[in-house]
Amino acid sequence: MTEQQPEQAGYMKNAEGHLVPISQVTESEKLRDEIVKELMAAAIDINRQLAALKKKALDDIATLIEISGDRYGVKLGGEKGNVSLHSFDGSCRILRVYAKNIKFSEEVMAAHALFEKCIEKWTPDTANADQNYARQLINRAFMRSRTDQIKTSALIDLINFKCNDPDWQTGVEALKASMQVMDNTVYVRFYMRDDESESYNPISLDIANVRAEP
Repeated sequence: MTEQQPEQAGYMKNAEGHLVPISQVTESEKLRDEIVKELMAAAIDINRQLAALKKKALDDIATLIEISGDRYGVKLGGEKGNVSLHSFDGSCRILRVYAKNIKFSEEVMAAHALFEKCIEKWTPDTANADQNYARQLINRAFMRSRTDQIKTSALIDLINFKCNDPDWQTGVEALKASMQVMDNTVYVRFYMRDDESESYNPISLDIANVRAEP
């Protein structure tokens, strides 16, 4: 993350990198610059704290797993498995979750063509409930998002859908062949139990989801 550099005395650097005499900068521009940089410094500090918290959480969870394995001769969640930990009184829960980042090669288009071939064979007059549901899965899976990304979860639904049609099964094989696991992302999630509802509410560490008190 890039940090703001101190300005040269008597000047302020503009967006193009030019030094502008402070006398040429309006009070409104100065105030805006001050507020933005103050908030940015606070955001950078919190980002570093979050990074430190995540590292500590992952290290402590890994230590707990190692201790449990040594004591009982078993693995708690495995080296890269999902783990759910609770405080003794059950009021706090921490999850360690590994998620695979999956990409799809050009073979996904062959799978799409095979699925569409099935749809053409299943005319509306003869299609049953399962085939109508398959149509919905195909439409959802291959409807591009705003960022032109295919929805991974919807493609997984296609793989899990049971169908005896040979073209469908070949399409599933093509879809599986197109799947490429790029890497694993690990998440640490924190929850606090509500005493009244007894449900666990997430502790948001995402500024977009944090409630700003009035």
